[in-house]
Amino acid sequence: MESQSALLKTTAQMVLAGLIIAIMVIGKSFLIPFTWSLLIALASIGLIDKAKEKTRMPLGLIIFL
Repeated sequence: MESQSALLKTTAQMVLAGLIIAIMVIGKSFLIPFTWSLLIALASIGLIDKAKEKTRMPLGLIIFL
């Protein structure tokens, strides 16, 4: 009984890993630009905060610029 449970668990893990890899391969045309935009957005938070404090401009205008 334990061997069937271990086999089922291993099979489920392998299927899940396969699905994750398939999603990553199929979605790479979306995921790569999305990841870069997220990285740039997170890196610019400090710059946006400093610009907001010094210029007293609305946040939307600072982000647009």
